[in-house]
Amino acid sequence: MDLYAIRYLNEKIAKRAKKAKLQPYVITEADIEEAKKDRFTFSLPNLGYFKPRGWALVHEYFVDKTGWGAPYEPALTIDQFIEKMIPGRAYALIEEGEMQCYVGEFVKKKEE
Repeated sequence: MDLYAIRYLNEKIAKRAKKAKLQPYVITEADIEEAKKDRFTFSLPNLGYFKPRGWALVHEYFVDKTGWGAPYEPALTIDQFIEKMIPGRAYALIEEGEMQCYVGEFVKKKEE
């Protein structure tokens, strides 16, 4: 996919996510333990470029989404990403390409 195609895809995803009022998924310790046993037990919402109200993006992870990535490659393997997940934090895909994606780590914004 070229950069134009990636941007177009993620803009379409964002429109659908906004319409569906998608939110990042809050991970629990049980989710992490289950993912360590079977990394395909849950999926994260795909927000594309949509930024849901009430959430602050605190970190982005570049992740291989095919399951074929190697630990020495620039993109984290799924297993490496699972090790970085923090219970109580929320996660969602924020940009998707053909073989890799960016996963955002979110926290709830404090009300002012």
